[in-house]
Amino acid sequence: MAGHWTIFNTRTADWFFKKPWPSKTLLIALLGTAFLGLILGVYGFGLITPIGWKWGIFLFVYTVVWFVFNDFVKRAVVKYYRKKEGISVI
Repeated sequence: MAGHWTIFNTRTADWFFKKPWPSKTLLIALLGTAFLGLILGVYGFGLITPIGWKWGIFLFVYTVVWFVFNDFVKRAVVKYYRKKEGISVI
């Protein structure tokens, strides 16, 4: 799931929750595959050892927390390069 959130982080130089919003196709694709990955991890379906809902929810929350943290870091880096170096990034 962390890779999915990284796509949302890197698509804009501003905060992830501001416009421009991601396209409906991107949003459905990323959230859908993240959900399918979560279900696969929780139940296993004979392909992998299942982790159960306790760990599944923990990992979901963990990746969302890092998603928000990474957005703060991204904003700081963008601000630094724009102000200090005069370079437009992203």
